[in-house]
Amino acid sequence: QNLRKYLALNKKMASQDVQQIIDLVKNNHYQLACRSYFNFQHKNIMQKKNINIDMIDSQWSHPNEYFDNSYKLYHGDKK
Repeated sequence: QNLRKYLALNKKMASQDVQQIIDLVKNNHYQLACRSYFNFQHKNIMQKKNINIDMIDSQWSHPNEYFDNSYKLYHGDKK
């Protein structure tokens, strides 16, 4: 319930997007839920760069990997 409110109110997600994430979480698919949220959160920059979520290494096992991929979208690869 709290997650649903947070995504809908704070992140302005459409109800079908929120439901997709809720369903993944309910079925213990946390990495897929994270991937779905990443796709929503970064949709504008991915459209601008003409890439999609399948082009990003999104099999995260740690929050730092989410951050690293987000950083790469905006700033390029770390050197």
